[in-house]
Amino acid sequence: MILHNAVSLDGRLDGFNLDVGLYYEIAGRLGADAILSGSNTILTAFADPPVEPAEESEPTAESEPRPLFAVVDSRGRVTQWRQLVAVPYWRAVTLLCSESTPREARSAAEAAGVEVLEAGKERVDLAYALRCLSQRYGVRRVRTDSGGTLNGVLLRRGLLDEASLLIHPVFAGPRGRLPLFDRIQTGELMEPVGLEMTSVETLQGGVLWLRARVLARGSADP
Repeated sequence: MILHNAVSLDGRLDGFNLDVGLYYEIAGRLGADAILSGSNTILTAFADPPVEPAEESEPTAESEPRPLFAVVDSRGRVTQWRQLVAVPYWRAVTLLCSESTPREARSAAEAAGVEVLEAGKERVDLAYALRCLSQRYGVRRVRTDSGGTLNGVLLRRGLLDEASLLIHPVFAGPRGRLPLFDRIQTGELMEPVGLEMTSVETLQGGVLWLRARVLARGSADP
């Protein structure tokens, strides 16, 4: 599981000019079998006309199969399923839901050609959902394309293996409202999570591409 985000130097996901093209270019290098996104990210992305990752070329025989796109949405908030299915950069779209997900939301997703995968009772059990994606689709490498809420859940549940951060040379300051990890989801009393730096590369515009491996819990130096 690779956490991939573009952030400001003060750790914010918004409040600065994001190099969208660079984000998707680097994302393509990570070679993921599946992309995991949360409902908040989908709702935000479709609040305005969607930005197409033009730097990613149309899939070819060498790049197939395209990644699967999986959306975590236990409350049935997402309605843009037909738009998601029409995006050419993934081979299929899957809704990860729970037993509590409204029946109408499931039906709407299925009507748009989305496969529904139930994992959990009140909320999506992400560990179980990832095992199901592996067994059903042969998924081995997952990249996140999400915000602080899903990032925080993945961190708290010990499901992250690697961090890939595009650090933009800017302080978002008070304009930056979205943190890389949502404090409510991570828990204020959670122990620090150690990282082992694997590479740092300076890209166009002074953006730093930082990659690090997530170590076992309790390995961070206080």
